[in-house]
Amino acid sequence: MIAVASTASSSGNTLLIAARGPDGAIWYRAGNATAGWADRWQSLGGSFLSQPAAVSASDGAFDVLAVDSGGAVEVRSLRGGTWDSAWTSLGGVLSSPVQACAMARGPYQDLVHIVASGADQSLYHRWRIDGAWNTVPAGGWEYQGGWLSSSPSMTCGGFNRVDIVVYGGYAVGIPPWDMFTKSSRPGLPWTGWIPEGGSFRGDPFVVSHGTSRTDMFGIGEDGRMYHSRLAIDPVANVTFTPLTSLDGAFESAPFAIWTSDSRLDVLAVGTDDRLKHRALIGPTWGTGWEDLGGIFSSAPTAVMLDTSTVLVFGLGPGGIVIHGQWVIGTNYFWGNGTWYSDEGSMTTSWYRSGPS
Repeated sequence: MIAVASTASSSGNTLLIAARGPDGAIWYRAGNATAGWADRWQSLGGSFLSQPAAVSASDGAFDVLAVDSGGAVEVRSLRGGTWDSAWTSLGGVLSSPVQACAMARGPYQDLVHIVASGADQSLYHRWRIDGAWNTVPAGGWEYQGGWLSSSPSMTCGGFNRVDIVVYGGYAVGIPPWDMFTKSSRPGLPWTGWIPEGGSFRGDPFVVSHGTSRTDMFGIGEDGRMYHSRLAIDPVANVTFTPLTSLDGAFESAPFAIWTSDSRLDVLAVGTDDRLKHRALIGPTWGTGWEDLGGIFSSAPTAVMLDTSTVLVFGLGPGGIVIHGQWVIGTNYFWGNGTWYSDEGSMTTSWYRSGPS
């Protein structure tokens, strides 16, 4: 429900958070990560069905994207402290929120990928290179097939490496919903849809680290969290680790963030509406889920401020935006953090015209 992006700028590390208001417009707030918010919530206007996605592909720049009332994606960009004068339509007829990831490595300085589920419940993909959105195929949206029961989750790792995870079915509209993946690597075609199995609800989450590691998380029909790792070697052979239960009892989609080269932290909202946390350090998971508190009406999202400080955002009661802040040590638990109100009154509704 909350989109968060971070970028380096002349004033230091800058955060932008965006959400959909009850008026259908996209609202945002931006500021220096250590000095606080520069302004109160401001409207970017528009009439949207979905919550936004936010991404930063270069220092000091942000893009905000959302699905409008006609089912098309619109984008508005912040460059050099100034927003575009209006939203730009990227077309499409979509049935899920748009997902975005960015890469600023290799020969391109502005490489953004976006994906969403179409009206036919298949996956569609667009990309931007050096400021220009693709125009081939006609209409820009590349058909990637599949039959999705969830919103897609996408991660960009290394230069031009993309991994996508969805839930879907072998028969249209008939559960259970398996986990499927599709990947792209430099110089190689997209893989086909690869089934991982399981029986899931809601939306998955995928995160990459380095050039070869991708971790996938989902909430099963039993309410527990499950985890798997994906690897693709240089000749595009795909390997999985088996789906492993991390237990727990959850009501939101998961979120995971690499907080060091050897540490992966996972978050989700429990059935008591409180934020839960578990860490993977090296090859070993911490024992049990840590209760971090808060009262959530949305899934969490997190961002690192520096090498040890993490912020977790979400919607609280009545659509108010909240965040918690922790300094991460060397053990498995984050310990006591501080919760803050970021004000606002955002919608908690979720856009999905297909099954969930």
